[in-house]
Amino acid sequence: MRAAYAILITLVFAVEGRARQEGQGRPVPGPGAALHQIRGRVYLPTGAPAEERFRVTLRTFGQSVVSETFTDSLGNFEFRAVPNGTYEIVVWGNDRYETEVERIEVFSRAARVFTQNVFLREKEREGAKPRAGGTISLARLSEAIPKEARKEYEKGAKESRKGNPQKAISHFQRALALHPHYVQALNDLGVQYLRLNQLAEARAAFQRAIEVDPQAPHPHVNLGFLHLLQREPEAALTSLRRAVTLDPANWSARMLHGIALMQTGDLERAQAELERAISLGPPPTSSIARLHLANLFLRRGEYARALEQSERYLEEVPNAANAAEVRQRVRRLRELLRAQERPPHP
Repeated sequence: MRAAYAILITLVFAVEGRARQEGQGRPVPGPGAALHQIRGRVYLPTGAPAEERFRVTLRTFGQSVVSETFTDSLGNFEFRAVPNGTYEIVVWGNDRYETEVERIEVFSRAARVFTQNVFLREKEREGAKPRAGGTISLARLSEAIPKEARKEYEKGAKESRKGNPQKAISHFQRALALHPHYVQALNDLGVQYLRLNQLAEARAAFQRAIEVDPQAPHPHVNLGFLHLLQREPEAALTSLRRAVTLDPANWSARMLHGIALMQTGDLERAQAELERAISLGPPPTSSIARLHLANLFLRRGEYARALEQSERYLEEVPNAANAAEVRQRVRRLRELLRAQERPPHP
């Protein structure tokens, strides 16, 4: 149970951006040269992570395109297999925000992760009015987050990535002491409490985040996940239904909503949500949804479809921590299907 819990935490809260590798102008690494990762997050002028998707380009200092990707629903982006060199990260603006360019030096003998966050600036327009259509999050309308609070949040996020939840909690708490309405700090504080299995504290943090900004989807996702952990499927349904409404493209919200529907016996809608999660999240990030879909097919006695999803999971995540367990399930399902195909004895 502890291993499964850790896997879910990792997959639900560490959502990666999708990369579309271009290959044009990519520096050619020398023999045995290290290849690195570049990770970052795009922030709005308020200090909140960008929830809408932005195109992000990695290019050489001579402006040859190396790779392109899009931010996920938490503002995250990532580039992989990056050789040593000097690069520019371009976050392309839109009708509301300026295009931003950040320079990054990527040099190391050993493979490592380089981090570069990007802060957007709003375009200055006379008589500008808020765009019609859609719900504007309170975080977008609130006062700018103080610089010191943002620094503490960044330190907490760094400790979280390093796997130090207790240290991350300290930094998030300092950020909140400086800016009590810091929604992302409240949400991420709750995530760290989840990792420490301090569920009451996690619940309080997520609920407070929702009080501050009811339109932020991620606290609803995480509160729904907590309800599932505590075997409260009806409460989970309420939170996750709201999360899916606020962020329809969030694969983890779709998957958790499907699990809650399955636990309440609505298998038809659960199947649709799990299949939607798989279509939204790139493998191997969203591959765990295939196991939940396989479980659904097992409950309905559809063994061939359960086998297909289990095999697809192993293809996408061959070195998963639970791979041996899934392979055992595959063997048993194959044996069961072969037995069903044998003609009965006269």
